Amino acid sequence: MYDFPLRQRTLQDECIDPQRHALLPPQDPGRKMHNKMLSNKKKFLAFVEFIKSLQKNVDIKSDPATYFNEVIKIYEKTFSDGGMKEAVFEVKEELEVLENTELDIAITGEVGSGKSSLINALRGLKAEDDGAAPVGVTETTLNPNAYSHPDYPKVKFWDLPGIGSPNFSPDSYLKKMDFPRYDFFIIVGSERFQSNHIDLAHAIQKMEKKCYFVRSKVDSDLYNMERSYPKTFNEEEVLEKMTNDVKKQLRKCFRNTIPQVFLISSRDLGKYDFPRLVETLEKDLPSLKRLAFLLSLPNFSSEVIEKKKSALKSHIWKISLVSAGINAIPLPGLPLACDVALLLVSMVAFYKRFELDDGSLARLARLARKPVEELKAVIKSPQRKEITLDLVVKKIFHTLQCFLPVSPVRSLASAGLSFATTYWMLSRFLGNLAEDAERVRKKALGLEECEAEHLRAKQNWHKT
Repeated sequence: MYDFPLRQRTLQDECIDPQRHALLPPQDPGRKMHNKMLSNKKKFLAFVEFIKSLQKNVDIKSDPATYFNEVIKIYEKTFSDGGMKEAVFEVKEELEVLENTELDIAITGEVGSGKSSLINALRGLKAEDDGAAPVGVTETTLNPNAYSHPDYPKVKFWDLPGIGSPNFSPDSYLKKMDFPRYDFFIIVGSERFQSNHIDLAHAIQKMEKKCYFVRSKVDSDLYNMERSYPKTFNEEEVLEKMTNDVKKQLRKCFRNTIPQVFLISSRDLGKYDFPRLVETLEKDLPSLKRLAFLLSLPNFSSEVIEKKKSALKSHIWKISLVSAGINAIPLPGLPLACDVALLLVSMVAFYKRFELDDGSLARLARLARKPVEELKAVIKSPQRKEITLDLVVKKIFHTLQCFLPVSPVRSLASAGLSFATTYWMLSRFLGNLAEDAERVRKKALGLEECEAEHLRAKQNWHKT
């Protein structure tokens, strides 16, 4: 104690190497285990960074040889002296946490403001669908109603009772609504925001939670303005005036941080400010909840589909690592082993993420008022029911055929080969599903017909 640590460090600095080693305190088993864990952690993080870099810099489709050789090389280098098992179990835990991440979104406002319509739109439902939030019904309940996402039960939208009561008190309201439960609040107003909306936002901010103002039914307002002023109507000017009016109103009520305002239409989430609302929530939410929110969104735009693809792609290496390291079973006739069941579950999950499973397609067909067969006809990937264990093995075999001429298999570790092959296979599968999702989106909106008509008109113009 006292100056002994300083004296010991001084002696160590002044001694030659063998003498310095003799002065070191004996290492206990716990310290050795701790150092080994730190070493494995550093190796694992380096491996993760390499995979991320490879995803950005190597085009898998155009340069499979570089991808394959680099992945195998770094895999063997990283795990040649152990640590793979620990890394695999850590990644497996991350995947399980992601799958079990809960997201609770509170939506409140006065009766008739469009709360229920927004909840249904976010869940990809119409009011007449089973499990939809009732629209146009007088509110009588004093309790929150939870509506789970049809494909993601961990994502819940809470329809909170209206806040227009004469006896409304924001503090008592939040207490009754079990305030800590929710990740963020959306306050919905259809015409203008009332004083009770403002009071509630103040109370939410005091409790350090995020809240956002949503001005709903914008499409109806624009329609009415156009009917009233057909000669002078300008949509951009009307939207700008709506936004400025709301901001001006809020500036009078908030001294510091003014909650953001978004103009939306639940009938068409791709228009107005809803895409900006999505971007804002992505920035404000923690990483896992952000991903849960993104993956639960309907495919209302090409940008959302691309974001889903990018988010899922960042997790493919985790699935491949776990498949190669846990419950890996040798595949007959192939020089690798993997967890085919895990790969099957992951591929099936991709269908839901992109709304290509039967349930999602049926809901989309009802929304688009089109036969579901028309939507399925533009999908080039195998149908969801065709994805079986046998098909997964066939896809692995087909992928491995692309690699065999590139590098001699005998020199490769089986686990590294499995990782590289399944990573490639899942990446291509994911890309194909994203393209299918975009084709389905366009078909549902009738954009394919519009594009075809535009192309025909362009060709005819060139002929003349």
